[in-house]
Amino acid sequence: MKIITKIGMGHWSKWWKKSDKGVLLVFGVAIFLLVFLSIYMSIIADNEFLFYNLGAIVLFLLLSYLNRLLILDSGKAMAILVIYGLNLLGALVYIGGHKLYGFWIIQDIFRYDNVVHFCVLLVITVLVFGLLEFYFDVKMKHPIFMIFIAMIAAQGFGTWVEMMELIASSMLGAGENVGGYLDNAVDLVWNMFGTIAAAIFLFFVKIKPIYSELKNSRLWQ
Repeated sequence: MKIITKIGMGHWSKWWKKSDKGVLLVFGVAIFLLVFLSIYMSIIADNEFLFYNLGAIVLFLLLSYLNRLLILDSGKAMAILVIYGLNLLGALVYIGGHKLYGFWIIQDIFRYDNVVHFCVLLVITVLVFGLLEFYFDVKMKHPIFMIFIAMIAAQGFGTWVEMMELIASSMLGAGENVGGYLDNAVDLVWNMFGTIAAAIFLFFVKIKPIYSELKNSRLWQ
């Protein structure tokens, strides 16, 4: 038993030393606030966003644990926190007696919910590309293909979120606030718009300089 305890303590000691303390601080504060917000959600019986908050707490704990593997720094952690903050605003702010999520920014064209999905997938795509850039030599691969992989990975994350929304819609009455099954389909479209915007951003900021170096390479022929 003592050996197991020592091994466990050694693992967490190494993890702490190698972890980015800024990331742990950002996610630690976020988890602390989300715990109290979850208690509030349970008091007012908002089961939908209690479900989302508990999912976010698990996600932030996982990101904290894997921060070194995922090459996270405090700036990236703050970006993740901001996009989840947009989600919370949709739940906590009311306009005309309805949650901000359902507010039409342009009537019958797009709502606040669509803007959130667009921003989330834009940020996630850029973060995924950063991972690919770190673990693979982008100059030795086709950089456009790397962007495509980042877009697909981000869409996978977006689909996972939509599955959570589907559960909330079916079991917790979220359809009354956001829109049910049709909303899932529309969200996927706005997720795609977000990944496309990220791809355009990455092309001009990251890929164009690489392309100028590789335009005579056989990889581009």
